[in-house]
Amino acid sequence: MDSGSEGVVVTAIDPDNQAARQGFKVGDLILDVGGKVVSTAADVRDALRDAHAGGKRTEWMRIRSKEGTRFVAVPLGQV
Repeated sequence: MDSGSEGVVVTAIDPDNQAARQGFKVGDLILDVGGKVVSTAADVRDALRDAHAGGKRTEWMRIRSKEGTRFVAVPLGQV
């Protein structure tokens, strides 16, 4: 993932990864995680780690893609 002027651009997806099963695609833009605006891959990791440490099992991400903006519930497993 790379940072853009707004959000974090998804630059690669492992087709066997949970992200792929959740519908993430290369070029998608992660705008926020759990309501926290993100601008770097580290921001995304930190927000997911904080949610996991806080006992959450899933966290919402707001994603912008060619199809529009949507929310995706991301299972947190081991972050």
